[in-house]
Amino acid sequence: MRRRIHTLVMPLILCVATLAACGAVRSPANRTPITPTLVTTATQTRLVCSGRTTPIGAAEENGMILRCIVTAAPASMTSFRLSATLPGSASVAARTYPLCTGTLSAGAGVCGQTFIAPSDEWGASLTIGGVLLPGNLSLPVVTVSTR
Repeated sequence: MRRRIHTLVMPLILCVATLAACGAVRSPANRTPITPTLVTTATQTRLVCSGRTTPIGAAEENGMILRCIVTAAPASMTSFRLSATLPGSASVAARTYPLCTGTLSAGAGVCGQTFIAPSDEWGASLTIGGVLLPGNLSLPVVTVSTR
């Protein structure tokens, strides 16, 4: 039991943010600390995300258009929410922000978002994780290149 709880700690940290449903996510408004809660893993469910950088027009911010697909979710799950974690830099700690939410139909769903954050938080990649609802089952964590 201890080993199972230990293996859930990292995905748990990435999967507990309250998420925005649509539009661009601007990180400065979302700097509220995230309080982790215990979730169970959805072992067969898949999360696949892709992204491409997009010009923002401000030197102090970077942006990325992200699209994520959830497949093979249990039939009892009706929706999902995702969060993105930026690695930060030597002077800025890693931060997790709400990304998007989606509805599941026949175990599958899609959500997309234009994600905007301060330039000093971006690295070579970002990680995306989330939960299936209403069961609070954690989704696998995926990495998306920001280059």
